[in-house]
Amino acid sequence: MLTKPKALKQTGTIISIDTVAKTFVCKWQTNDWAYKVTDKTVFRAKGKTADFADLKLNSRVSMTFHMEGKQRVADLVTIQQ
Repeated sequence: MLTKPKALKQTGTIISIDTVAKTFVCKWQTNDWAYKVTDKTVFRAKGKTADFADLKLNSRVSMTFHMEGKQRVADLVTIQQ
């Protein structure tokens, strides 16, 4: 039986964006975590739909993600500022 990956939540500040690999790195407290973006990742900003191109360095984001092996995969990214 296939179990759905557990949805995890995180808030952080974007410190790096790789538009080719479709990944971004968030700083959270003392850790830096890389997140992968897929076709299913949803971006929101100011209550509207956004996209990967709307991510900016030093943006504060909160997100829901799941783990695929050791990779964090973003499901929902909310750009807070």
